[in-house]
Amino acid sequence: MMTILLYLIALLWMFTGAAALFAPESTKMYVEKLSNTENTKFLSILPFVFAVVLLLGSGQTTFPMYCQVMGVLAALKGVLCLVLDKEKLKTIMDWYLKMPALAFRMAGFVSGALALILYKIIA
Repeated sequence: MMTILLYLIALLWMFTGAAALFAPESTKMYVEKLSNTENTKFLSILPFVFAVVLLLGSGQTTFPMYCQVMGVLAALKGVLCLVLDKEKLKTIMDWYLKMPALAFRMAGFVSGALALILYKIIA
């Protein structure tokens, strides 16, 4: 079961990386709509779910340390979404969304590469 969830995370991560790489403006619009929610605490749910799956599923990979590090980073992202007030979170999202298209595409490329690594190490 954890293997399937790890594959789903890797595929979702690859999809979002490819979207940022090939359609940065459309991806920015979608992220902006997603981040304009009144309840910013809602944004912490997905990183926490990813963190749990990555940490618990790390034993199902050939390189568990990678999943553990990514799981801890996802948990930290979730904690930041919970702890930061709405204004600070909006400042971070504005910085991300106002990034030049080339930088946004590079972020998408890095995201896709990290997802590909996860996909390849799942045993």
